[in-house]
Amino acid sequence: MAPMKNLTVSLLLFFWAGCLHMPNNAHGVNSQEEKSDEEVAVGDHSTDEELDTIQERMMRKRITVYEIETISSEIWKAATVLEVKYARKPNEGDKRMLFDHSPKANNDKAVDPLFKNLFQFYEKTTGYEDPCVKSKRRDCDAAQDVFLNHIFNGDGPISILHGYLNAFKIYLGEYDAFKRRLKTIWFKPYSRSGGVTLDTSAFEHVFLGERDYGKVVGLHNWMRMYDEENPPNNFKLTKAPYFHQNIGATVQFQWHDSIAKPTQFFTRTSPATEIALYTLCFMTQPDKRCQINLGGTQMHLQTYTHATGLIGSAFPVFP
Repeated sequence: MAPMKNLTVSLLLFFWAGCLHMPNNAHGVNSQEEKSDEEVAVGDHSTDEELDTIQERMMRKRITVYEIETISSEIWKAATVLEVKYARKPNEGDKRMLFDHSPKANNDKAVDPLFKNLFQFYEKTTGYEDPCVKSKRRDCDAAQDVFLNHIFNGDGPISILHGYLNAFKIYLGEYDAFKRRLKTIWFKPYSRSGGVTLDTSAFEHVFLGERDYGKVVGLHNWMRMYDEENPPNNFKLTKAPYFHQNIGATVQFQWHDSIAKPTQFFTRTSPATEIALYTLCFMTQPDKRCQINLGGTQMHLQTYTHATGLIGSAFPVFP
């Protein structure tokens, strides 16, 4: 059963205020946004009840941009803003470091160890089967469960998300069922190599990154970047980063021997916060620029749906 919060008063005010606002397109959300290299094929998955029921699709039409902004704002309020120190001169000389790696910065303290523990189960190059699929399946499955139990515990971003999705009838299951749904959405393996092998998942692509035919795809997470920038320094900036207030940044980098296009990521968020925000947009505004509000700052998230019906990609879009 969900660790339910006292949402009754806020939800009543929320629904009342929502009635005073215009529908989705009133905020200028363009359903025909130009799609980037992150886009993946969209297939017909209407028969897969586990992933996406017809009822849930119909409910997506009933939630407005204003309501999504309000839910995202509540998720942000429940989030823990982490203390992460970035390099003061990130492009000085040959070092090109994004993060401050000095003992005084102590960035290791902000890295979620249960999140980092998942890194070992994924092969970064597409076309090669992830260890999670067969060779280390049992250990990987257990590590995923431990991580999910961790982010589902308490009254944090995931719990807030579940409460609102239930209130809007977008997701009608109990908290444990929602955990299973998110495990499927984020961790179920699929192929990014034309069916050659199960070489990817939403989690791997969005948070860990992949090398696909010499290009870097995905990798929108500061904890992964920080870990890869540590020795043996697989992550190197190619240009100075641009920070968007105190929320995110745009970077260009080399990862192993592959060059990434400009990539955007949140700079001080926990995995739970990012999963909650991406899931909100995937379940309400898939394949669109999803307008959210983080502490008064309006911005967008972009999600793409893979042919399997799972998340193909998700990332922040800063002005």
